[in-house]
Amino acid sequence: MNKTRLLMLADALEKSIPAEKFNLESWRRGTYGSETTDEQLVHGCGSAGCAVGWACALPEFQRQGLVWNEHGFPEIRNSDHGGWDAVEAFFAIDEDDAQYLFDSDKYRPGQHTDPLAVARRIRAFVADGDAS
Repeated sequence: MNKTRLLMLADALEKSIPAEKFNLESWRRGTYGSETTDEQLVHGCGSAGCAVGWACALPEFQRQGLVWNEHGFPEIRNSDHGGWDAVEAFFAIDEDDAQYLFDSDKYRPGQHTDPLAVARRIRAFVADGDAS
């Protein structure tokens, strides 16, 4: 597990991502659906993104290679990793852990729109070292 990257995301969820523009139910959504650009996500009215969709829009993650591709999915720049595979590779976690941290189905109703709930889960996961 890449604790540094996970904790960077928890910090961003707590400090930088407005709750009204956060939703775990899709990577990104807005006027252009999942093809919503970084600019539209950050500044567009009615747009929202999940934790990973937002991470792809933040310079600190982009510098490390996590980007949003033209097909509407996260990917690691200059690699074959895209979608959930990119999430797993970037954060050095397995599929079950990625789902536990970032899949809306793994949260109670109402939590999928709360970036602080996701940040708390990430911090607990890093502290415990697993998803149990």
